Amino acid sequence: MDNLEQHISPELREAVQRFGFDKVAAKMFGVDEINEKTASVLIGTSLMTRLAEWNQVSVGLAALKDLGG
Repeated sequence: MDNLEQHISPELREAVQRFGFDKVAAKMFGVDEINEKTASVLIGTSLMTRLAEWNQVSVGLAALKDLGG
């Protein structure tokens, strides 16, 4: 755990201690609060964005393969 903590800025560490992780996370993600609903929306949106990006890569690779014969 020590290795992870060295990558967290002192400002972020202080904010989490002062306000709580849930408040800091909500602010970072631009939502009023972090709860089950907002967390699932954020995770789902991130997942769908990544899937869409990888789909574009896959389509591009398939098209490149077709060009190569």
